Amino acid sequence: MKFRYFNQVNGALQLLGWLLFIGMPLIANKNRAEFWTGSSLLHYTFQHVLLVGLFYGNYFYLIPKKLELHGLGIYLVWLLCAALGIFLCLNLAALFTSGGNHPFSLRTNSIVPIVQIAAASSAWRLLADYVQFRLRELKLKTEKEQAELRFLRSQITPHFLFNTLNNIVAQIRYNPLQAEKSVVRLSQLMRYMLSSGSLNKVDLSLEIDYIRNYIALQQLRLPKEFNLSVDLPEAGNGIFIEPLLLIGFVENTFKHGVHGDEQDFIEITIRLANQKLYLHTRNRFKADSGIREIESGIGMANVKNRLELCYPGHYVLSVIQQKELYSTELQLDL
Repeated sequence: MKFRYFNQVNGALQLLGWLLFIGMPLIANKNRAEFWTGSSLLHYTFQHVLLVGLFYGNYFYLIPKKLELHGLGIYLVWLLCAALGIFLCLNLAALFTSGGNHPFSLRTNSIVPIVQIAAASSAWRLLADYVQFRLRELKLKTEKEQAELRFLRSQITPHFLFNTLNNIVAQIRYNPLQAEKSVVRLSQLMRYMLSSGSLNKVDLSLEIDYIRNYIALQQLRLPKEFNLSVDLPEAGNGIFIEPLLLIGFVENTFKHGVHGDEQDFIEITIRLANQKLYLHTRNRFKADSGIREIESGIGMANVKNRLELCYPGHYVLSVIQQKELYSTELQLDL
């Protein structure tokens, strides 16, 4: 079942359930003519309005706001109070619809539908949450696999490898020691990409090392006077993050921030504070390239999708374009 169709299917099944729950007693009633003209119809309608309210009050409020946030004990107290209130309302309604001809007495037969609706609402909400969780997990896995495949195809392209290897060859001639370090960085970069693809989370220090190696390799093609500012944290052990998540921001700066002009610059900053990760990138881009090109491809599109899948409600992403400046700000709860 497609994730986007879940709400429609869920709503349709609930509607079918209500039609059966409300309609079957009417069909089975042998005194239908008396029922439609008497006070029974008014009481029956009032009863089911309250039961529908109990169902959706429990479904949309009690379970998410009380059970999930405050625990089972608080939730049961609220549910019991709601059920007791509906029980008393039904008994008072029975007294009024009888015209006061019968003395007030508690009708225990109304307990059964209240318990049924409360149980059905709880079971349905828990089942719906489980199905949504499984669908989200399946979608996350699928999106992750597709994103990693696109990332591998787009990030380590033959063009990137060709330029990097050519730069290393030049280093071998003039600076063998630096060439050796570049080969090590390239091997570490490729090894990390291949090994992290099968992991749900990786240590942040590994992700930072990967970014540091990537920047070092990109610097091989930059002129010495290029204005590059990089501030990466040294720590990060014991903090886990979705693999290959931050590199999209870094890749985007080099892809669109290097034009061979003196005005070109790139700023990359990552810092940690209060169980949050803050990432800032800023670079110059050619205005005629268009913002659509900047935000296309594996860069920002993939990053936004993975943030929404992996950290829903736990991140703030800001993308700002001002004339020839392009910047991103990410705040991520770890």
